[in-house]
This record gives sequence, structure tokens and C-alpha cells, in this order.
Amino acid sequence: MSLGLLLYRLAWWLGWPMVALVTWLHPRTRVRWRERWTLTLPAVPPGTVVVHGASVGEGQAAAGVLDVLASQQPRRVLLRSATADTGLAVARGHDALCALPMDAPFAVRRFLDHVRPRALVLVEAEIWPNLLLAARSRGVVVVVVGARIGRGTQRWLALPRTWGVLEGCVAHWFAKSETTAEALRGHVTGPVQVLGDPKVLAPTPASELVLPRPLVVGCSTRPGDEEALLAALPGGATLLLAPRHPERFDEVAALVIAARRPLWRRSDGAAPTPGAVILLDTLGELSGVLAQADAAFIGGTFDPQIGGHSPIEAARAGAAVVHGPHTWSNDEAWPGLATHRCSTVTDLADALQAALVARPGRQAVSDRAGWAEALRPLLEGPVPVERAARPWLLPVAWLFEHAAAWRIRRLGAGARAALPVVSVGNVASGGTGKTPVVAWWLEALAARGLRPAVVSRGYGRVDGPAVREVSTAEDGDELAMLARRGFLAISAPDRLAGAAHARQAGADVVVLDDAFQHRRIARDLDVVVVDGHRPHAGGPLPAGEAREGPAALARADVLWVQNGPLPAGLPDRPTVRGHHVPVGWWDGHNLSPLDSVRGDVVAFAGIANPGRFLEQLVVLGLRVRTWTTFRDHHVYNTGDLQRLGALGLPLVTTEKDLIRLPDGTARALRVRCEILDGQDLADALVDRVAALCS
Repeated sequence: MSLGLLLYRLAWWLGWPMVALVTWLHPRTRVRWRERWTLTLPAVPPGTVVVHGASVGEGQAAAGVLDVLASQQPRRVLLRSATADTGLAVARGHDALCALPMDAPFAVRRFLDHVRPRALVLVEAEIWPNLLLAARSRGVVVVVVGARIGRGTQRWLALPRTWGVLEGCVAHWFAKSETTAEALRGHVTGPVQVLGDPKVLAPTPASELVLPRPLVVGCSTRPGDEEALLAALPGGATLLLAPRHPERFDEVAALVIAARRPLWRRSDGAAPTPGAVILLDTLGELSGVLAQADAAFIGGTFDPQIGGHSPIEAARAGAAVVHGPHTWSNDEAWPGLATHRCSTVTDLADALQAALVARPGRQAVSDRAGWAEALRPLLEGPVPVERAARPWLLPVAWLFEHAAAWRIRRLGAGARAALPVVSVGNVASGGTGKTPVVAWWLEALAARGLRPAVVSRGYGRVDGPAVREVSTAEDGDELAMLARRGFLAISAPDRLAGAAHARQAGADVVVLDDAFQHRRIARDLDVVVVDGHRPHAGGPLPAGEAREGPAALARADVLWVQNGPLPAGLPDRPTVRGHHVPVGWWDGHNLSPLDSVRGDVVAFAGIANPGRFLEQLVVLGLRVRTWTTFRDHHVYNTGDLQRLGALGLPLVTTEKDLIRLPDGTARALRVRCEILDGQDLADALVDRVAALCS
């Protein structure tokens, strides 16, 4: 590692408390402060593809990349990240959204270890050293799209050894033009490919505004641009101003009023006042409005310090592009465009008049097929290996692991129940997909003509009889869910007493839910469910979420690997591999086909591993407008439901969550466990248990 990087990392270690305080105090970063410092992490499955665009301009390119990735197979969950609050506000095309963590070493490591992305796509010149170094050490493929040598890159180029390390973390560079590509090839060792501007790929959002014509749009205007446009606007034309920064909305409104022009603010209502200057004081609408523009002035092109913003959105919309003399900031976007250039502000009136006469039509094009081919490998790469969630606690975890093993040995095999007992448990404290495996066993035993009962403690059970049959979530949401499927479900902290109750209720066999560590009752078969992508649950508590260490899996009669490949390093035990398959939408009373829910939805979940549910929705082709997660077993209140229903879109959740909701609130995705490998073994195990019931 170079001296420059060592000093950079040292500065973060020494200065992060001050930076954390500043980001907490600043109103533009405080809203997502917990995300920026990884106190809150995005709920996505391992193997997600992360697309990062810092602010509004990069967000348009990110939307184009996301649109291409979303059209590919296999379909992966797409996580969009941004740095600026405006970039987060206008982000679209993603399945999940988060603020990119600060580039503190511990923050980026925690982010990558939790998300475990297949690939990280950086838009333009987003070079964050600690992020790149952490991604390389974890085998995350990093690509840069719309690559260019911006100001930030130029600073790193001044440190050749440091730049050599950083550019070596990037697997591929996708440039907008051959000119940019040639400049990059002189500074990077990785492959550079010219594919055009990804902003052209972004779908254009529809606008509900119907604007008077002819229309001149001031795009991403900066100080000085608005006064020039107000003075130069041709007679009879309508002017729409879209300031670059939201904090200038009131300032621009005051300028319009001072110029004695009528003003209509977009936030005032849906119908603009005739003859007024329109102030677009909302975020995310400019692309849709440009479809109606006859001429578009590109902000910042009269300021040599800014160098102008990109003309791609306006050119793609078919507006005649007008600009000042300074375009160096996006110099690769201008060649080939028919534009109206002003040498000085005094030329602006003539340029606008000429632009309104000759509208050129759509100018910007991009090789979508080339983009699809170039980005497809990002969806097919391996998932980074699991790491300890809290590595600094591994010494304590070692003590916990050995204490748990000693406790299990001390308890012994447990007392025999009057019925055959199958235990379906796990080493992780949740999130392995165990409940669908329990349901599989109940259904398989019932198919043999038996009456199985499921017995568990019942999470969060309220006061009442020590042993009782379950009907509501107050006795445990998983048990209540299985009860609604028609199975006898018994809540009993003492599983032996629960098995006795099951026999009295007419059961032939007991399936223990989550009892691998409960040793007071003997079992005829011990099934341990393992998450294929997270087999060790981040390590033993408190370093991770595992109740026991990996050696405990040797006690299992069979390992049941769910929702992932067969992990390396598991004990040599008989193994079944399965996954969750959606079967329909459950409203609490009826099961509807999968195609009964389409289009845009609001998704939420309060389960241990919500990322898997999001992945199922994405694979089904649903557009998740908002994605909200709660703690496992969350009890929903009126405020929660009001916030979730604010968009007026269908609410979808998990079957476990639906148990805790009022009737008619949402629809739940019902899933079943489907065996991928080991069907013969599973059938033989069911036959063995059934024979014990004879």
C-alpha cells in the first residue's frame, strides 16, 4: 500500500468522530445519518448488484444502467446508492435504496460484509479509496461507467503510486467517447470500452404537467443563469427554470418576482398560470418535462469554474440545445450534437430565438445491446464469502461457543416422548428459511396419512396456559401461520409437555420447530436448516448470529441447505438442498394466483432475513416502489400502516407478517419448500418416521 493511502486511512481513523458529528449536525446528511455510518444497513440478499451515482446528474446515468440490468436474466436485486440528499430523492429504477457509507474503513467493510454484492458499479469519477480497497479484498467486481478523468481523479493522478493501487481495484472502465477512452488508457491498466453515455439508456418518466408552447427550459441552472434567461427570453415563449440545487428555489423565485414577471411554482399546484415563469421546485421531474421543451439551456455553461452540465437529457428529448462557452466538465457529451453556442451572455437572446425555429429532434443515442452484453457478466459472478458480522467480538464469541457446547453435553439426549419426534432447527438465531421446511415436513407426514402436530415455544407468547393450542399471533406468529394452514400447532416452553398434549389431541407424530438446542426432549430425527449463502450466520454470538459454532452441525442427522449453493466446510452429514418457491398470494382467507398482483407495489417485512422476500418479489417481476423493513416479529401499529399506505399502492408482505396485521391490510406471498437435491433421501427419512408411528 502506498504512503498516500496509508495517510488517507490514518486520517479517517483519527478524524471519523468529527466527521460523524458534522454529518449528524448538517441538515442535508442528517436524514440518512444512520445509513452513512452503517448503523442501519440495507435489507437485500447476498449477491445484490450495487449501482452508485453520487448526485442528480450521476443519478440519470445510474437509472440507465439499472434499466439495462433489470432487463437481463438472471434477474438480481439492484441496490441504488447515492451520496447527496438530492441524488437519493430523485433516484429511480432500483429495488432498494440507501446512502453510500462514508469512506471510513470500518464503515465500508461493514457495508460490504452485510450486502456481499456480486458487483459494484460506480458512475463517472466516484473514486473512494477505502471502498475500492475493501471491495478488492472481498472479491467484489468493480466497474466504472461513464468513466472520465474528473477533478477527483486528477487529484489521485498526482500521486502515481496511490493511483496505481486504486485503478487496480477496478475491473473494467466504460467510457462515453473514444476521446475519453484514449485519455483513460494512458492511466489505467484495466480494459477500457466505449459504449456511449449511460444517461441515454434511462427511461423517461411521464410528466403530469401540460405546459404552454413554445417552451424554453433552463436545465440545472446556476447563479447568473436565471437572470440571463429572464432577460433573453423571446416574446411569446414560456420559461421553465430548474435550478441545480434545491436550496436555491426560494432565491430563484425572488429573482423572478424582482424581474416583474408572474411566477408559478410547481409545488403550488398541478396547472401552471398562463404567461407565468414556471419554477420547477420539485425533484425528479425535469426529464419528463424536457419531452415538451422546444429549447433547453444547459446550466453552468457561462461559468468557467463549473464547466457546464450534461446536455444528454435535453438532446435525447429532442429539444434544441443552447449553451454558453464553457463545456469542459462534460466535454465528451457535446461532440456530434447540433447545438446553439453563445460566446457571451449577450448572444443568448439570438441563440434562443434560433433554437425555437429549428428543433432538431432526438439526437442522443447509445448502444443498448452493447451495454447489455457488457453488464450481463455482473449478474453472473460469485457471491463474496461470508465474514464475521462483528469481528472485534470474536474472542468473546469463542468463549460463548465453548460454553454452548458444554451446556449441550451436560443436558444429554433428553427424555423420550410418547410420540415419534422430528426436530427441525438451526444453528443461526433466525433467517435460515426454517419455517417453510417445517411446513414441508408437516405436509409430507400428512401425505402418509398421519396427523402431525407442530410444537414450539412460540415467540413472544402472552400469559396463559403453559401448554395451549395456537390460533392467534399472541402465541407465536410462525405457529399461528402453520395453524392457519390447517395443522395442529401447540405452544409449549416445555416441549415434552407439548408432545403429551399433541398426543391427547390425536396427533401421530410431533415436529419440533426450532429445537436443535432444546435438549430436554429426545428426538428420532434431527434436521438442521442451513442458509446456503450464510451457513455460519456471521459467526457465534456475539460476533454473529449463531447460537453454536460450526462443530455443532455434526450432531445433526441431516443438513437441509436452503436458498443457496452447498457451502464448503460443512460436516460430512446426509444433505438435502432446497429453496423457496412462491405459490400464490394469501389474504388471510383465500389463495390467489401469482399473476393476481402486478406492477407497482409497496413491500414491507418484519422477518429475520427480509432480503430473501425482496428477491422473490423482484424475480416475480413486481416493481417495488418502496421497501420497508422492521425488526423480526414486529407488532404493527396504526402509524406503521398509515405510512405504508401513503402512496395508495397495493401492500405486499410475508405470510408471517400477515398474521400480525388486520384483515384486508395487505396480501402475503405464500411460499413452499421445493427440493433441488436429495429428494430420495428426504422421502426415505419421511418413510422412516412414518414407520415409527405404526
